[in-house]
Amino acid sequence: MPIQLLDLTPLQQYFDGEKAGAWCALGLALVSFVAAFLLWRSDIPHRAMFWPLAVAGVVELAIPVVLLTRTDKQVAALEAVVADKGAPGLADEVQRVAGVNRSFVALKLTWAALMFVGLGLVFFGGRPVLQAVGAGLALQVGVILAFDVIAEARAQAYADWLARVTPSAAG
Repeated sequence: MPIQLLDLTPLQQYFDGEKAGAWCALGLALVSFVAAFLLWRSDIPHRAMFWPLAVAGVVELAIPVVLLTRTDKQVAALEAVVADKGAPGLADEVQRVAGVNRSFVALKLTWAALMFVGLGLVFFGGRPVLQAVGAGLALQVGVILAFDVIAEARAQAYADWLARVTPSAAG
């Protein structure tokens, strides 16, 4: 039985977006590390902002490490599955992306809670150290939240395409 050709442009666009996001996260990590270093070396009362910037920098650095090491392999594997089995071969990918999309709900709740904590420290912390930690936390969580909102939109568009082309996604 011949396999129907499938336009994989949405798949490639999704993973190209993942790689672009990885490079963006690397840039965010570098900015976080430089800002943290400059704050650490300063003598301002709010230098404790160093801590959330440095921790967020580590998180931001993990994103490109993971995405850039696995994305090309994922794309090649998915293209091979489609070449072998056609669109029905993407059933596992449908499930993976559904899990990714479910995780964004938990992530956004986590970021919202951390934003609340950060702003609480800014407004009610009283001491410069607590205000600085709160401001750094709120700033970094806002950046990561924006990053995840963009990633979520990309993942949802990809999931929608998968649902249209994969027969098992409908049932």
